[in-house]
Amino acid sequence: MTAWIHLLQNLSKLTLERSELKQDDALQALGVLPNLAVLRLNHYSFDGRQLHFQNSSFPSLVVLELCWLQNVKLMMFEEDAMCRLELLQLSMCSDLREISRLQVLTSLREIRLGGMHKKLKEEVQRQVAEHLKHVRLSIT
Repeated sequence: MTAWIHLLQNLSKLTLERSELKQDDALQALGVLPNLAVLRLNHYSFDGRQLHFQNSSFPSLVVLELCWLQNVKLMMFEEDAMCRLELLQLSMCSDLREISRLQVLTSLREIRLGGMHKKLKEEVQRQVAEHLKHVRLSIT
């Protein structure tokens, strides 16, 4: 995938399903697309234990939706990653237990959690209360 992804400079929305992307190389390739505003990773689209969003990646992303990503245990954001992200929606990622550094998502307005592990819900509630008081949190 990484060999041709740079050709998609005008791509603004992308939904992946059952693609089983491998760790950092695929995410890094997607993260440099300058106009990608909506990214949906659904149903086994990612095959790894951690989602690591690196510095300055996804510069135009406004919506990130993750659904049915099995085996992902950790989600990590570095400084300046997703600097325009407004909505983070996570559902049915049953192994996800930790989201590291939510506070770096300075444009974030809303987090939606559905069917997530109790430990993750508590962790997100804590981070929102401590660092993201302006963010609307919906838990179902």
